[in-house]
Amino acid sequence: MPESYCGNDCSGCRSREAADCPGCLSGPGAPGSASCECARCCLGKGCGSCLACPLARECALRRAAAEEPERRAAGRAAREAELGRLSARAGVLSTRMNLLAILMLINLMASYITLLLSAPQFQSAASALQALATLAYSALLISLRGDGRLYLPAGCFGLASTLVNAASGLAPGGEAGFALSVSLLCLTVGGRLLSAFFEFKAHAALLEPADDELGGKWLRLWRWMVVALVTTGAAAALTLRPGGGQGLLLFVTMAGAIVLVVVSILEFVYLWRMSALFDRMAGSRR
Repeated sequence: MPESYCGNDCSGCRSREAADCPGCLSGPGAPGSASCECARCCLGKGCGSCLACPLARECALRRAAAEEPERRAAGRAAREAELGRLSARAGVLSTRMNLLAILMLINLMASYITLLLSAPQFQSAASALQALATLAYSALLISLRGDGRLYLPAGCFGLASTLVNAASGLAPGGEAGFALSVSLLCLTVGGRLLSAFFEFKAHAALLEPADDELGGKWLRLWRWMVVALVTTGAAAALTLRPGGGQGLLLFVTMAGAIVLVVVSILEFVYLWRMSALFDRMAGSRR
């Protein structure tokens, strides 16, 4: 069996010593790494090497295999440069992620008050607190736009959805206002979904040079956020509908609330972990 998937001679590779590479099959081409395009292709097709593939003669990947070490070296250099830029901003990022975590905690507390206390004065105070925390959270995301271009749309959609949600309280009641209320509700849920999508993607991109694992968790959390917001949106629509079924309403409301609380707790934990990570990076520069 060749010592590389593409058939290149690893012993003659100029980049091997500089990258401290153990060779293709144990390094870039290993199943747990597969940072090599040819290796990924072979592993995906179940081939021991490119020579076992019937398309080897026409394969563009194999023709470019000689440039693969240089491509990986350029990728490492770019990653190190991005990590250096991130380290230079680590102190500021730690503080801002800490503030985001605190605002998320305030939002969680307001949600608990809304769920557990039915008195109108508590409901109004909790709603106002939640709106203020969300506005501050969105403004803080916008302030991070220099560290990731996706933070800007995340904050803008967050601000827009909060303002639309506030406006929905002014819609008239009864059948006449039902269509308007549902329209505003759909805009609120859509805005929150887009805000979460851009925010989670921005966090993942920011973490890519420093912690891929935590970045991947942000991306996976998006799916649960979709479930949470769609479920709570459906519960709110049932609440607005005159004569809506109470049994179904209670079930959907509880399911949506549970998923949303779990997602919010995970958001808080991930933000806190990001703050701690950047704090360690800032400490290593002192």
